[in-house]
Amino acid sequence: MPNSQIIDFTKNHPALKGKIKYNTDGSLINLHTKTAKDLFVKLLNDDFLTSELTKLFYDSLAKDGIEILETIDE
Repeated sequence: MPNSQIIDFTKNHPALKGKIKYNTDGSLINLHTKTAKDLFVKLLNDDFLTSELTKLFYDSLAKDGIEILETIDE
């Protein structure tokens, strides 16, 4: 995943927006505080989700996998 995509995500997700600082040209994340470090770890753990159905944002503590079953056309 490109660095720029991660940075764009941090700038736009409500749980991260305004809580993470960047270097002067905005190309690198500056982990200047414990909060920023904790949020970055959650980001790497893929804890920040967006519902495709409702377009709402979530901070997921547990992510259970979904088993995809083949559908049978009737």
